Amino acid sequence: MLLVFEEALEVQTSVLENIPDQLKLPVYVTVFWFKSLQQHHCLHALLLWFVCEPDGPEEFERKMKVLNDEGVSNWKSCVAHAFSQWQCCMRQSLHLNQLLCSPLPEPQFARLYCGPLLHRLADGDTIEEVQKTLRGEKKKLYDRLKTVCNPSSGEGSSVLRVEVPSTGERSSGMSSPSEEGWEQVANNKNRKNGKKKRATREKADK
Repeated sequence: MLLVFEEALEVQTSVLENIPDQLKLPVYVTVFWFKSLQQHHCLHALLLWFVCEPDGPEEFERKMKVLNDEGVSNWKSCVAHAFSQWQCCMRQSLHLNQLLCSPLPEPQFARLYCGPLLHRLADGDTIEEVQKTLRGEKKKLYDRLKTVCNPSSGEGSSVLRVEVPSTGERSSGMSSPSEEGWEQVANNKNRKNGKKKRATREKADK
């Protein structure tokens, strides 16, 4: 049955051997989608969301609040269109998987995709900040996903040319990104937006 996915999505199943089962279907879709679209920042946003997906409903709600407090302040139609195309690919692939009697585990789509958060993650500065929070197995998985979805980038490299400092693999016994990292992303955004608002008010006062 997996041969049907190989033919339909033009992905070799062998490249997904080291990818967690629950991510295989989304990664199949992402590889196919990226071949046609080549939206690097959107690719990084999706992969970061796959890697940093919270483990439980309370953690999911907390991280949703951290990244969603401001809303989408810099909406871009090209980003929205790119994610819309990914959703279409994912929906059709889910149907194909069901038609084939589910050879691949079906992910929880409600937690797999969140438009407002992904739109914010697609910002270059946010991608860099979230990348810095990755540790241990999460960072290794992120690097593997980048290599699978965009082999030309090379494992561990950044398509966006964002310089990500070493995260100290030798001391990484952690299996999740640092909790402070997500708050730091939001706090940095708040500071930047606060400076912009103050500058606008000062200009208006003059």
